[in-house]
Formats: sequence, structure tokens, C-alpha cells
Amino acid sequence: MPETALFQGETPVSPAGSLRPGPSSLAFPALPTGPALDCVQQLLAQRWNVTPEALTRVVELTQRLHQASQAGQALLFIAVHRENFPTLGYLVHGLRERGVRAFGVYLMPDIDENRPEPFEDCTSCRGSLGVLSEIILRVPNVAVYLQAHATRAFLSQLLHALRPELRIFQEVYDWMDAFVPVEHEAVFEQERVFTRPEIELMRASERYVRTRTSGFIYKDGGAPLQQLLAESTVPSVQLMPCPPQSFQRPPAPPPPGPLRLAHAGGLRSAGVSRAFADLCAAPLYRDLLAQGCDVSVFPAAVNPNGFDAAYGDYQRLAAEHPRAHLREHLSLRELIDALHGQFHYGMLLYHFNSDLVVGERHLRGALASKLFVYWAAGIPALVSEELEYMATLVRETGAGLVVKRRELATLGARLQDVDYAALQARVVEAQQRYHIERFLPAVLRLLTGCSATESS
Repeated sequence: MPETALFQGETPVSPAGSLRPGPSSLAFPALPTGPALDCVQQLLAQRWNVTPEALTRVVELTQRLHQASQAGQALLFIAVHRENFPTLGYLVHGLRERGVRAFGVYLMPDIDENRPEPFEDCTSCRGSLGVLSEIILRVPNVAVYLQAHATRAFLSQLLHALRPELRIFQEVYDWMDAFVPVEHEAVFEQERVFTRPEIELMRASERYVRTRTSGFIYKDGGAPLQQLLAESTVPSVQLMPCPPQSFQRPPAPPPPGPLRLAHAGGLRSAGVSRAFADLCAAPLYRDLLAQGCDVSVFPAAVNPNGFDAAYGDYQRLAAEHPRAHLREHLSLRELIDALHGQFHYGMLLYHFNSDLVVGERHLRGALASKLFVYWAAGIPALVSEELEYMATLVRETGAGLVVKRRELATLGARLQDVDYAALQARVVEAQQRYHIERFLPAVLRLLTGCSATESS
């Protein structure tokens, strides 16, 4: 069922004991009057329902959070989706090892609440912003870690509209101000990636995150990110999306046979918007197959209705070619285990053609979690030169190769003439440097206002 189908056209339900006000009474002073504000108000009106069963679960969760906050250090984590952006799971795993009691709320997915890992307890709002509001109005005054970007970046404003005193720390996984360059806004609108009001909403919401929250968390780097930080007025920390040390596997002997290359994560099939044209990697993979390589794709979690648009080309390629494979979606720990010892390289290779409309600042500063998944699995990474920040990390560590566009046509031959044992040794060094535990002290200082030692 589509996300909005549960709520559109219905009169918002308020069961006995509801605390939330009518959505039209909430103020969003950071949003200019007009299309951006209308966009939020329409979304709230569509998603304000709360069932009696949902309210019962809200009360149970918030009571447990109250008890935990009185007994020690507790944090509330709110995310739009589960597993799409792995820093949350990695971070909570590390914080719980340090004695922090973590409670989770997912906005969109329906989840098995009997298996709350990595949280002590968690629930799903099942798309309802009304349920999220009921939670916020009941939680104790603990720090709130909010993972929300793109069209949901406004959620920190919703939380403050409900509880102005709450300390909101927002993780913005990708900055849409960089992803959607001003000169290409019309293309994003014409190709139905974002509407004009959504673009205005995202830009205004990201400014709010950088100037009105208690702090923000970012993953990207390089010169584009430095410019963004210079324009920000609240504290911030970088949190690279690295798996915990317990997920890491030592490099294994390379598998026999042809060079085995793996891609983990999002891709697109032909015919998508020019905003995602770089993710249409099937032509590149055909070239690599022609060079004698074996190519496997491990897909990200995707709605079944969107599977063909994302992975249809790769499913058809696998049906045509014996050395092309489309694997099933795996959890992050399962993915690392599946990559370990079974592949020579993990890929971050793309064709960046002239018709691509995504912002150059986004590409130059991007930091994909798959880079650290590959290193955690003990395999070197192949990174396109255009991905400037990730290319810099690969060059600095030596745990992989940076590939120019013109080198893709002969990459198979180049990889046959590499000191692979030396690359594996550098992967070990990269593992020692890039793990979630490295970033925990700074994140804890941001969230709690005390040192890692004090918070242990």
C-alpha cells in the first residue's frame, strides 16, 4: 500500500488520551509563507491519524524511555527509514556498548517490535506524523538524534513546533542544496524528482538544521563540505558511515578464477531521471564482463513496486550472461560476510556523462557507506576519480585504486597487473582507522555535552 494511502482523504482520528494539537495550529517560522509551508501543512493533514492501538504503543515506549532516563543515560533516535542509511545502526551499536540506553522510532516502515535491535526498544509510526507527534509530546527531556534529509529534513522543525525545549541533533545524510544545483532546478521538476515547493522546503529546512538545531551530524567531506560548515552557526561533527570493529573481517586469499567485482547498494535502470543517470551502470558492467570480469550486484532494500526501475537492467543482464549476478538484499553484517573472501574488489565505478544534472558539489564531497563495507569485508575498493572525496581517502590509505573514465575500457587488464597482497595489507590499515568506534567520543560530546570518559 502506498505510504500516503493510509491517510489521504480521511478526517484525522484522535483517540481518548491524545495530546497532539490540530496540525494547522503548529508554527513553522523558518518556512516562508507560500508553497513550501503549504507543502508541510498538506503533508501533516494527510498523515495526522492515530489509532487507539498506536497510542497504546506510544505510551508503552515513552514510559520505558522515562524509566531509562531516570536510571542513567538514555537517548531517543528517530529515523525515516530502516537500514537505508546505516550510520544509525552502527552508531547505536557502539553507544550501547558504552552503556547508553537507546530507544528508536521509525517513521515509515512497519517493523517487528519483538526484534528491536539495535535499540533497547523501538516502534514504527507506519507513516503517521500524528503518531510521531504523540511520541514527542510524551518523551522526557532527553537528547533526540534525528536522521532525516531531503523532503523530510523539515522534521526537526516539527519536533520544535511541538516541544521547543528539546535538544534536536539532526543527521543529514545527503545535502539536497548540493544535490540540486540552482541552474538545474527546472530539470528536477520536469522529470518529477522533486516539485518546486519541495525544493524550496529542502533548502529552507537545511538552513534550519545548520542554524537552529542543537547540532548536526554529517558524513561527507572535502572542499564542498568545508563551505557548508563555514556557513553554519551550530555545533557539528562528522560521522563517517563505518561498520563497528566487530563487523570487520581480515583479508582472505583472493578467490580463484576470473576477477570478481561486487557492487553493493543503489543502482538504477535505463530511463530514469538525469539526476540519477550515473547510477545506470549496466553499460559499464557489460564492458567489464567483456573484459573477462565477473560482476555481482547486491541490491539495497527497495519497495517491490520500484524494483524494476532500480534493478531490472541488472536482473536481465544476469539472465543473459553467466558471469553477471544479481544477489538478494542482505543485512549489513550478512553483506560483509558474503563479500569476505569471495570477491577481489568492491566497486564505486560509474559513468559521469554530460547529461547528468546532479550537482558537482554533491559528487565531489560524497561519501558512500559501501566504501567502508568493502574495507570491513577485507577487500580493496575501486573508485571513480570524479568522486573526489572518496578518491582522496583511497589514495591516502592505498586500500584500493582510483580509476579515471578513460581507464575503464582496459580496467580488467590493469587489475591483472596489481600487487594484490600489498592492497590487502593497506586494507588492514584502513580497517584500523575507519570504524564507528573512532567517531563515538565526538558524537557523545555533541549529544550529551560531556566527554566520552564522563559519559561512560
